[in-house]
Amino acid sequence: MRYINFNQMRSFHAVATTGNVTNAAKLLNISQPTVTTQLKQLEEYYDVELAFRMHRGVRLSPLGEELHRLTMRIFALEEEAMDLFDSANKFKHGNLIVGTVGPHFVMKLLARFNKKFPGIKISVNSGNSEEIIDQLFNFKIDVGVVGNIKSKPDLTMKLLSKMDVVLAVCERHPWYNKQQIDIEELEGADLVLREAGSETRRVLETALNERGIIPNVVMEVDRDALREAAVEGLGAGIISEAEFRPGMGLRIVRIANADIFTEAYIVCLKERDEKRLVKALMEISKSMSNADTQ
Repeated sequence: MRYINFNQMRSFHAVATTGNVTNAAKLLNISQPTVTTQLKQLEEYYDVELAFRMHRGVRLSPLGEELHRLTMRIFALEEEAMDLFDSANKFKHGNLIVGTVGPHFVMKLLARFNKKFPGIKISVNSGNSEEIIDQLFNFKIDVGVVGNIKSKPDLTMKLLSKMDVVLAVCERHPWYNKQQIDIEELEGADLVLREAGSETRRVLETALNERGIIPNVVMEVDRDALREAAVEGLGAGIISEAEFRPGMGLRIVRIANADIFTEAYIVCLKERDEKRLVKALMEISKSMSNADTQ
């Protein structure tokens, strides 16, 4: 059976992950010379070059980048082994990293998880759906919450929630006293849209294009700026109902005669869906989804 020095691999992984020897030593709680020596020994034993020493940190060689992809898997499996040993403590200890396209999609889920497993430390990374999926495949997160993406054979996906797309209008807007409007009333109307790539924007534009409706798009903004633009009366803000927060003189107006909605999915790698913390979170999300549909 061939053997590889695990301490040397751990030092390489820490350097590759943190980008320099100093941070790698802090991560591993060992001295910088020890990290440097172990990395050098690994390279000399296999007669390869894994990292280029730069003035500020290191840059991985092509071989080093390939090895880093493997070590991410190796140390993710090590974490699973530690979880297995911790299982006797009935979830008293552990770490769970969740990636999400928006905090509003996951906080209710994480609150339930925290109530059931208060000893588990939860970290949350934010990004768009594509970034979250990349983080999953790079083992930087354990679970992701994303918009409606194409299914992939190496992902486990479960519907988490379905949210109507609505209009956020201020007190000065002519629709403020309306409960709902017909989609045809969006013809020529001043709208504030999310940035290109937004799932909320995509589903609205699909519905408008199907009916040949052309609004007046006065501004394209990110999620945070949309609310401010609506408050200032620049137009009706297009927003997922889950993202809307009452206040600042805004209210929701629904689109009556069109079923326009976004979906959020909870996803993990199939090879890790039996990892105890991942499985626990997925099970809680399933119970929440079932309750919402009843």
